[in-house]
Amino acid sequence: MAVISGNFGELCDDEVVDLVQKYFTFRSGNAPKYPKATLNTKKAQSLVAKKTEQSQLVIGFPGCSHTDPDHYALKILASILGGSMSSRMFTEIREKRGLAYAVRTSSSSFYETGSIETMAGVPHTRVEETIKAILAEYEKIKRDVTTAELTRAKEYISGRLLINFEDSTDLASHYLLDELLTDAIDTPSELVGKYQKVSLDDIRRVAKKYLDMSKLTLSYVGPELTEEKLKKIINNQ
Repeated sequence: MAVISGNFGELCDDEVVDLVQKYFTFRSGNAPKYPKATLNTKKAQSLVAKKTEQSQLVIGFPGCSHTDPDHYALKILASILGGSMSSRMFTEIREKRGLAYAVRTSSSSFYETGSIETMAGVPHTRVEETIKAILAEYEKIKRDVTTAELTRAKEYISGRLLINFEDSTDLASHYLLDELLTDAIDTPSELVGKYQKVSLDDIRRVAKKYLDMSKLTLSYVGPELTEEKLKKIINNQ
């Protein structure tokens, strides 16, 4: 499969296809079969003891696949939580508490699986405080999200998409992913339209559905933290 994006000059579509077929080899046959992916659906934690300048945290949950309709609402939820400098995690963790210089929430979606997670680098002595603050923001957004937050997140995501699609490589990657994973190909404007349709009720619904503390996973890299203490923190947030 090939996707071509860019300025072809005076070449017509058929001439571009002829050039691709001339210089690239395409083999026919069945696609390789891979085992079905499975997600951990229970609370879990992992710890890597290592001497680092800061402790590194990733705290998240299983998400949804690229083809799941929740994909769009989950992306917006992640943006509201920690996708920009006006997001909740950035405001609470960095600006108000001074716990981390960099903190970000993102959502990733693949063919069968996905995730939503918050990443932060924090001083070793403030790990517990940071974990509790992040978990508190996860709980808060289940109860309340505003129209202003939704509007800002939509504008941020839409703006970034349109800027990225000015790059021919990003545009080609978008069309290739749609072709491989879905039954329909969305133009950039159609994709933006799907994000614009997400409602406050959608955000509240996916927050309650995916930010499920019984499925919380926490990964930690740094010194001075035992597995027992880590379990105690996430079980008594």
